[in-house]
Amino acid sequence: CSAGSGSATTARRDWLNRWRQQALLDRYSQMAPARCLHRRLLTRINALRLPVAALFGVLALSVLVPAAAAELDAQGVREIVQEYLDSTRNYAARFDQRVYDERGTVVEEGSGKLWLRRPGMLRWHYELPWEREIIASEERILMYDAELEQVTIRSAEGALTATPAALLVGDITALDRYELSGQEDADDVATLRLRPFDNTGDFTEIGLGFDGARLVQLLLFDRFGQRTVIDFSDVSVNEAMEPDIFEFEIPPNADVIDESDI
Repeated sequence: CSAGSGSATTARRDWLNRWRQQALLDRYSQMAPARCLHRRLLTRINALRLPVAALFGVLALSVLVPAAAAELDAQGVREIVQEYLDSTRNYAARFDQRVYDERGTVVEEGSGKLWLRRPGMLRWHYELPWEREIIASEERILMYDAELEQVTIRSAEGALTATPAALLVGDITALDRYELSGQEDADDVATLRLRPFDNTGDFTEIGLGFDGARLVQLLLFDRFGQRTVIDFSDVSVNEAMEPDIFEFEIPPNADVIDESDI
């Protein structure tokens, strides 16, 4: 490409970043008191740069609450998660994601598809509100923003083990980081609640919704009172996947930010 073409592409990316941040500022100036605006704006801008945060902690207004449910202790929660792990080698589903503020107003929506393969493989593809990819393995996490034509690569060392994503891809020891409780009804519909012992992270509570051994919902509470609800549909378990589903070919015109050594 010519130097002029490269300059134009860089200018477009800079403009998109400024436009997104201004759009977020305009949105929140109508919704939040001035003293809360700064922290909310930073949270949303960080989510634009790093959507993996919404995935990992990726029980709110549409929470899956079993009717006439029995309370679960920590051992009961572990048994449900272990059943999921024992019965699930591959997992694929469509997802619909909504983010609510502390007043219950939807401030962000998204949708796409999720693929999991044990051990340690995950692909999270956003179709809306714009195309993004998150592909995680045991070695690295790759994030692609199609609108910005930008790829970010980070080391996965320790990144998954410290999050509920570790559970989804096969590591039950991730439960050791949380206070565990939940509910389950006679039809094996269960909602599990995970509260981290370490309160310095982004999320104060995480929820996992199961119908039998199938994961059907993921819920996240953050420190600013926002709630993320992710519902899974068209779930398929242990069906054959394309061998290259967890591979990603970096587009030739994309900027690559390699943070593997950070």
